[in-house]
Formats: sequence, structure tokens, C-alpha cells
Amino acid sequence: MSLIHRKRLVMSKIPVAHSYRYKDLFQISPPPEGAPLPRAMIGHYPFVLEFVFDSPDEERSDPNGRVLPKYIGKNEVASQTTKEIMLILTALTTNTFFQYSSRQSWFLPTGTRDQEIPMTDKASVWGQEMYSLHGYGVPDDALDGDEFFQATKETIPLIDPNTYFNRFGRGVEDTLDLPDSITDSLDKYYQMNEEAKKAFLSSCSLFTQGQQLWGDHQSLSFASVVSALETLIHFDHKEDEVETCATCGQNRHRVLAKFKEFLQTYGSRDPKFKKFAEKVYKYRSKILHQGELFLGEIEPIRFASFDGMEDRDLHRMLNSTCRICMNNWIVATR
Repeated sequence: MSLIHRKRLVMSKIPVAHSYRYKDLFQISPPPEGAPLPRAMIGHYPFVLEFVFDSPDEERSDPNGRVLPKYIGKNEVASQTTKEIMLILTALTTNTFFQYSSRQSWFLPTGTRDQEIPMTDKASVWGQEMYSLHGYGVPDDALDGDEFFQATKETIPLIDPNTYFNRFGRGVEDTLDLPDSITDSLDKYYQMNEEAKKAFLSSCSLFTQGQQLWGDHQSLSFASVVSALETLIHFDHKEDEVETCATCGQNRHRVLAKFKEFLQTYGSRDPKFKKFAEKVYKYRSKILHQGELFLGEIEPIRFASFDGMEDRDLHRMLNSTCRICMNNWIVATR
């Protein structure tokens, strides 16, 4: 195995203005000077992710027995490491970190922060999701040496977790900040055994999918976030003996009871929170088992209408609760 150091441009829903380094494993920093930025406040903001990983030295062959170039294996591990960091950071913060897929679609170019495209010049263009900048590509993102790029003089602000996870919305000029528990939480993750890591990453993936689905599929988004919690619940109870009903002989998995217990253990013991857990699971069951969807799924929500506001509020509360529970779970799990 050999240690490889790489840098990549990835995306954040919130601008990254300063740097944060986690030991000698990874660092996030602002984009290079001159990098195109979105015009909208709610946009996709590029930032630099640098990381190290162990690269396999052995050769691999395809199904036909042909030996594959070593860089293929290195790029696969680099992509896996990138995704792992993105998933963890999305769960442990109130931001969404992501990469583009190979999806193509029609779009209207709106320009960048420094180059606006007038409305009269806009026409539909077919294109692919991608952010390209010279010096940031595969395999060109391999760096010589084992030192991270020089970070900004100011580090990303660290906020008390109770304040951080319970605030709502953000200002126009706000940039990325982090809970001051982030380093301890990352320590806990990297010290976990492989089984616990897999469970947490699966939960992170479901949670991230929930964030990405909300704009188009609110009901599936809601169910995905609940499933993120269920993944951790299953891990916590994997050694439990399944109860059997004395009357009918069927297994009793006590899914709702376990869900409420989990949210009270890693969220709050407040009786109101228990009712919230019951409401969330009721919505989840209606979506998955009865096909009862959130407003706006079948027909558009009317302009200037309050229809669907309760759905959106419940979804926001669920997102916040899920993040708090996942952060508390990772601290408590060995």
C-alpha cells in the first residue's frame, strides 16, 4: 500500500470562505481565486477538498483477464474516499456536501457572479452537470508530496452544538461554519469498527438522499430521512432476540417502540418529543404502505397558499432531529 494525496473540487450548499483540517486525513478550503461562483444565494458553491488514502499496489484484471492500469484502482479508492467524507460531513453539519453525477438535461444559462447573461440572450441548452477548472481533474488531481495546500489564515468558525443544530435559516452573507463538536465526532467515526462504520455510512447516504430528493419528491425524501434513523436502530438491536406473539405465533419487531426509544435516547426525553416521534412514524407508514403523499406530489401547491406548510415544517423538524440523533449516536457508539 502507498499513501496518495489528492485534491478535488466538490460542492457545498453554503459558501466555504475559510479552512478546516481534520488531522492528516482531509482538509476543506475555499475555491481557488477566479473560480466561477453562482449568482444565487441558494446555489452550488465549489470548494477544495484535499485528502489522503492508501492505494492498493497489486494489479487487477478485468473479466477477460486483461491487466488494468494501476491508476484505475487508485481513482476508485479516491472516489470512494471522497464520497465517504461528503456523506459524513453532511450528517455531522447542517450543510449538504455533494458531487455531480453524469446527469444531463436542458437548462437556461444564468451566468456567474462575475458574468451575467442578459435575459434576452437566454436560450435552452443541452448540457451535463459538471464543474471544471484547470488543475482539478482525474488523474490530474494527484499531488506530489504529502503536505496539504496552505490553508487560509482564518479557520472555519466553530459554534456551540446546541446553538448550531437548533437555529433556523441563514443570512445572505453567511458562510460555512461547523459545530465545535466536529473533530470529536470525526474521531469517534474513524475509531469505529468496520461494521459500525458501514451502518453509519448507510445512514448518512439515506439522509443525504433525503436532502437531494426534497425538491422533486417530498414524500420519498421524508421516508428516506426516517430510514436513515432506522438503519442505526437496526444496528443497535441487531443482537436482540425477536419476540414471538403467544397468540398468533408471528414475530413482534416493535418497530414503533424502538423508533420512539431511539429518538428519546439520542434526541430528547421531553414528552412532546415522544408525540413528535409517533407523528413522524405515522407519516412514514402512510407514505410507504398506503401511498398517501405530501401535498404538491400529485398536483402543484397553489401560489400564495398555506397548503403544504405543515408538511414542510414537519420535514424541517425531522431533518434537524435526524442530524441531532446521528451526532449523539456517533458519540455514544463504540
